[in-house]
Amino acid sequence: ILNIGRFTKQKNQKILIDSFKKISLKYKKLRLVILGDGEKYIELKKQIKLLNLKKKVKLLGHSNKVYEYIQGSLCVIVSSLWEDPGFVMIEASALKKIVISSNCPSGPKEFFNNGKTGFLFKNNSTESLISNFDKFMQTKKNKINFFVRQNYKKSLNYSEIAHAKNLKILLKFYEKR
Repeated sequence: ILNIGRFTKQKNQKILIDSFKKISLKYKKLRLVILGDGEKYIELKKQIKLLNLKKKVKLLGHSNKVYEYIQGSLCVIVSSLWEDPGFVMIEASALKKIVISSNCPSGPKEFFNNGKTGFLFKNNSTESLISNFDKFMQTKKNKINFFVRQNYKKSLNYSEIAHAKNLKILLKFYEKR
């Protein structure tokens, strides 16, 4: 399982680590990798030690190989309290990876069509995150593939090509005025 983001209150890795403690009891072979750095680093390290997760949870710092980590993960979990719009969610979707995201303001609900194309858990809820992870693990491959296709298509709306097309439309609009 992969999480990417600054170690800050906003990214809320604390809830992810708490949830992973329970997830790892059921899915014993899973590991959690968190890429990033920030002011909550020491707090997260202490939490990992306190929960006896040192062998299962790794804080790997900043990486230039983010896309390789995404490709190699089972899924990406976005635990943020808020986003605008959620670039990790978009990038993971562009790489055709399943994302389990908090239903935080500004992004995930709209991107995942109110949960119809992805897994959304109640913001800041350990129980909901664990429940949605279980749903993901129990979801049939054809439905996962549907989610992946839909989210990949939506991620293309955030590409440089899509932005250039939108800019061109905007410029034509203003030229006519």
